[in-house]
Amino acid sequence: SISGIPLPSKAFLLSTLEQAVKNSLKKGYHSRDTVFQNVMKSGVSKILLKGETYSAAPNLKRIQMIESWRYDGETIFLDASCLVYGFNGQLLDTVDYSRTEAFTRSPSGSPVLYIEHSGDVIDYDQRKGQHSIHIDISLIPSHAAALFFTVSAWTTTLKQIYQPSAQLYDSVSDTEMCRYKLEDQDTGDKTAVIMCKLHRPSPGGRWQLTSIGHVGYGRAGTYASIHRDIQKYL
Repeated sequence: SISGIPLPSKAFLLSTLEQAVKNSLKKGYHSRDTVFQNVMKSGVSKILLKGETYSAAPNLKRIQMIESWRYDGETIFLDASCLVYGFNGQLLDTVDYSRTEAFTRSPSGSPVLYIEHSGDVIDYDQRKGQHSIHIDISLIPSHAAALFFTVSAWTTTLKQIYQPSAQLYDSVSDTEMCRYKLEDQDTGDKTAVIMCKLHRPSPGGRWQLTSIGHVGYGRAGTYASIHRDIQKYL
């Protein structure tokens, strides 16, 4: 006991914990494959609910988006893109399978790579593909306010792609920050998803991650519809 107050029994604590986990699962705060060791390590659930925002760790250094999919028959593609916007809402950089690098300038004026895209990585035997995008947080230009992460089908609808998913990681600690399994959603004839945004209130401000999950139109290379949708979240 503490100061004469009796402590609850182990059986009571276990029952309470089990009920809390059931309630969390029912409300969608975690999934059956959530690794709670990672949740405790990062301080945030690996499944970030739509519309939720949390502040990233102040020592966040590098992040990575990994997108994967499978297909039947002829090769089809699911594209991962990163779109960078300034504080004035202006598009600064777009990185995707065809524009795989984004550069800023060092104090001396030389180009410095701060975003790198893997391009298409296809296993034709297994009929699956993957894209990965790497971002060095410390090198993001000071006038950049937000990085939007999108997923889009190249020649089909999202519905026609098998097992599509996308994850965002703190690549230093290997902690998952956000995940989408598009197969769980009814995407109809839509072709693109604005997954989430990494943003800050001012130059040098602390980065925050906001889950968006907006399903719409547009594709890598033809971003007009995606740009219009992003305006709602700037």
